[in-house]
Amino acid sequence: MASCKGPDNGNHVSIDELNIEEIARIDSVIGSEKGFIASDNLESTVSLNSDYIDSIGEFKVGAPFKIRFTMMLFCVEGEMEVQLNLVSHTLRSGEMLMVIEGTVVVGLRMDPDLRMFIMGYTRSFINSLPPSRLTNKALDHLLDHPVVRLGAKEMEDIYSTYKIISHRLSEDGFELKNELVWAGLQMIGCILTNCLNDSPEVEVPVNRKQLMVRDFIRLVGRYGASQRSIPFYAQKLCVSPKYLGQIVTEITEMTPRNWICRQVVLEAKALLDNPALTVQQVSEALNFANQSFFGTFFRRHTGISPKEYRLRSNI
Repeated sequence: MASCKGPDNGNHVSIDELNIEEIARIDSVIGSEKGFIASDNLESTVSLNSDYIDSIGEFKVGAPFKIRFTMMLFCVEGEMEVQLNLVSHTLRSGEMLMVIEGTVVVGLRMDPDLRMFIMGYTRSFINSLPPSRLTNKALDHLLDHPVVRLGAKEMEDIYSTYKIISHRLSEDGFELKNELVWAGLQMIGCILTNCLNDSPEVEVPVNRKQLMVRDFIRLVGRYGASQRSIPFYAQKLCVSPKYLGQIVTEITEMTPRNWICRQVVLEAKALLDNPALTVQQVSEALNFANQSFFGTFFRRHTGISPKEYRLRSNI
């Protein structure tokens, strides 16, 4: 993620968009195929300190961006903390983090000695491959539990698979690249599924109320940009809107409306950081009646207008 300097001309890739077509042109990518990338910084001599991070395009620690493809990050050394939608996660050595397409990501902290390898793919790429029951099973779990602890053997096997994929994708004469990626993802899916089956839940709510609040926050992360009605979430959770409001406020000291607004603000900031979008287009993408309503909402929750935010974020 961090190595985003352009390959030949020194231009910087705008990481707030995180389109796989852009990422596939950067120096750090070892192998790529249309809709798929494999990349690592395991042999890099560059320290991921704040000065370096500030020099590599539009990525800024603490600034939200929306990822437009699914990415698996395997941490070999170091530690990083990220927020996926409204939930914070810490990725440590020996763990994998799955970031699903459409997630609003905020980088909170990154160790200078962080070393990882990643694989990413677009939805169209994965849909072009034969379906996998095992991979889908793992993905269903990872939607709610994106960090997975891997044993030394599991990490070694996944890294070996990664190396084969990245090596063959770099060969001009290798013709079965998509088939190779499909086979590699099947192997990784099997390993992850086995890890998930063997591992107990890390953060188990202690009672029904906490379980409901956890599920509510995850639903807001998934639907908040388009669904701002409390009854929508209450129906999903099979409770009344009044009861949902009471429980969420009791457990979190924030109302459901506050949680939804926080997600909408995250989405708005991520979209505003994309210079290709006008404020009007951002307003439409977030289902506001018009730009004026969006501006009023954004100022109420951030203290500045969308245009002022865009100017500050580009400083």
